[in-house]
Amino acid sequence: MSNKTYDDVSIFLDAGLPCLLVGSHEEARVRTELLRISNHLDSSAMGGSKTIVQAWSCTRGLVPLGSDASMVMPESVRIDGTQTTLNPEMLNETTILTTIQAAAVEELRRGELDEPTSRIWILHDYMFFLTEFPKKFSIGRLLRDIAETITHAGAAHTIIIIDSVTEIPDRLSKVITRINWPLPDKYQIRKLVRSMFADLDADAQVNGEEAVATWEATVDDITKAALGLTETEIGNTLAQSRAQYGLPDPKSVMKAKSDIIKATGFLEYYEPEGGMEIVGGLNALKTWTMSRQKGFSDEAAAFGLDPPKGI
Repeated sequence: MSNKTYDDVSIFLDAGLPCLLVGSHEEARVRTELLRISNHLDSSAMGGSKTIVQAWSCTRGLVPLGSDASMVMPESVRIDGTQTTLNPEMLNETTILTTIQAAAVEELRRGELDEPTSRIWILHDYMFFLTEFPKKFSIGRLLRDIAETITHAGAAHTIIIIDSVTEIPDRLSKVITRINWPLPDKYQIRKLVRSMFADLDADAQVNGEEAVATWEATVDDITKAALGLTETEIGNTLAQSRAQYGLPDPKSVMKAKSDIIKATGFLEYYEPEGGMEIVGGLNALKTWTMSRQKGFSDEAAAFGLDPPKGI
């Protein structure tokens, strides 16, 4: 996650914004980062209790997060409206909001008598109930009521919706703050590659400088090829590469990336077949690009320079 996103979320939580919408397909990665931000805010606060972080889905109900940000599996699971055993925390799309409202009201009643309890309520796929479920119009109304209660009570409660659907109904546009969650950056991709191929990383360190240089070049190539993919897509592609070749292959990553792009139906990917010499004309642009090629490098990014726009 970029430093800007980390800072934005930290500020939103610290400011007590009642409801955030995180646009992402990567629920586990978002939960991990949210838990890290919550722990950081707790450590920075003077005194006070640890923030309670819980997550809800329509199949698991309301469950606590584990230390690794995983959703602890409840004793019962709702599938198609049924559940196997009784679970008092098996809340549906309406009762989860009434539970949050009751907690916020309790904060209001306690007033300044006790230290307020900070809570983060993570709701998975909840935009469905706000945008594609017209019979449940009252859910949107209830969310607005809860936001007002949280604001007036000064309760340190924040609802965070994680959903790949990020269209906010106009009637809730002033209640929900949208955050577009970035895809894994180069640092995170490199970390994932080294983790999945820890044995190759260790072998390179043992086999000398030339082996290290070759391995580092491979990691760099894979990192560049994997940019724009989700962590799950990268992991699946690397696992496939290992099963097929026994090692990470940049070309297989690019092939998987091409297939994913084509599957959208909007774009096509063409494998580059040469360098600047195959580009006809545009001499001024090519000269400008070559003179500023260092602006596209990892060193420039590490220094804090943004790459040239529109290229």
